[in-house]
Amino acid sequence: MEKLKTLNPKILAIVLIFFVTFVLILFLSLFIGPKNKNGGQVTLNTPTPAPIQIPEDELIPTPIIQNPVSALTNRLGLVSFSVINITLPKKMNVYGGSPTPIEKSTGTNIAQKLGITTQGKITSTTNGDALSFQDKGKNLIFYLSAGNTQFFNGNATTDKTTGQSLDILSNTARGFMNLFSPISDGLVLDNKNIAFMVGGGDVESVPTFEEATTLDVPFIATIDSYPLYSQFGSNAQGHVWIDKNGQVLRVTLNTKQTLTASKTVEIFTLEQAKKQIINGSGTIVKYGGDEDVNLPTPTSTLFTGVNVGYIKDDTSKIIYPIFVFEGVATTNNSTYPIVVYLPAYIGN
Repeated sequence: MEKLKTLNPKILAIVLIFFVTFVLILFLSLFIGPKNKNGGQVTLNTPTPAPIQIPEDELIPTPIIQNPVSALTNRLGLVSFSVINITLPKKMNVYGGSPTPIEKSTGTNIAQKLGITTQGKITSTTNGDALSFQDKGKNLIFYLSAGNTQFFNGNATTDKTTGQSLDILSNTARGFMNLFSPISDGLVLDNKNIAFMVGGGDVESVPTFEEATTLDVPFIATIDSYPLYSQFGSNAQGHVWIDKNGQVLRVTLNTKQTLTASKTVEIFTLEQAKKQIINGSGTIVKYGGDEDVNLPTPTSTLFTGVNVGYIKDDTSKIIYPIFVFEGVATTNNSTYPIVVYLPAYIGN
């Protein structure tokens, strides 16, 4: 302290200015930097699917999707298409959306349809109030405000599988999902994406129905008759896990979206969408399988299919139209499945 007192006042003032400036810069970098939806700092490895809003009497901005740094340069290689021209809508809607809450009475009615005779119990969770039922090995939980449902069947036997056919098991899963009406209303069985498992649930994936002991049967939601896609993972809003004896092991289910606002937008033509892909727009949401890690950049990509649908941005609560391009990417003389999402419209 004695040395500080003997310093020239001008020198002391300069030192204090540098110290205050350093502290201010550190504060700004920690607290005022861009945040992601969980409150943390944004990273370049977080794809952002078009965070747009729908203000009254204002134009909808062009959607922008950020890609991981590793995917920004020549991320598809030489691009080609063998997509048959399909009939596309000229206009679609952009919606604001939120999960539909579950009423306690709805949960109680579903419990009765599942043969549960005990009274439900309300508990407070990090996801809001939950209504839960436990009866004779069955566990049923409704997260009321979040609109999520889970069912577990503890009564399933472990007898050797009897080998029911895929069609019979799919129909059994569909019938069981119908018991969750009205929450499950409007869901469509996604036959082509049924997953084959070994064990009671998603313990281990196997490639064929013959090897499986358990099936994960997915159900997808639609908006305006178009499928609702997810940013990553399964597009399903509901799943039924069923073993080959026809015993339902587990169910997970999200409620349909309550659409709160909408605007109509012009959709790209297929040729315009192809040009966007060639120019590097869109987000790679799948490249290879679960077992493929750190695949090199493709030398070429051939897109063999395209669909149109909707996707929800959970940050901005916006549901907007997209193109879904599917195909194969080639690298080191090996081919891998690839899926790219592309916003289907220009802000206007």
